[in-house]
Amino acid sequence: MPEVVAFGADHPGAIASGARVFYECLGFASAEAADPGPEGGSRQIYRRAVT
Repeated sequence: MPEVVAFGADHPGAIASGARVFYECLGFASAEAADPGPEGGSRQIYRRAVT
């Protein structure tokens, strides 16, 4: 199952980067939280089911 790590919803870059919306448009869905990034900001794992 493909997965990516994007900014968490509360991270200031979550909206500015557009990554969360981009992955959702590709069929990824948010899953569990990931370890914080190097700057301490939250991260979210996104997974896409393989069909």
